[in-house]
Amino acid sequence: MVVIMLDSYLFVFLTGVISIWLGLKIPEEVYRIAVVLTGVMVLVTGLALAPSFVQVGILLFTGSYCKDVWRTKDPL
Repeated sequence: MVVIMLDSYLFVFLTGVISIWLGLKIPEEVYRIAVVLTGVMVLVTGLALAPSFVQVGILLFTGSYCKDVWRTKDPL
């Protein structure tokens, strides 16, 4: 029973990620916004339930993934 409770944050986190992914595929704008916002709320809940080492790992992964986005390009 303890194992199930420890891994519940994974279920909530993955549900949020899948909800956001599916929400981006909806053609109607109002439904897309509603589903993506719901997915973001579920994703934040999953992150809040996660242990601290998982939170730090996700932050490090996200930061290393997004560092190229914020890097300025050298004009040639």
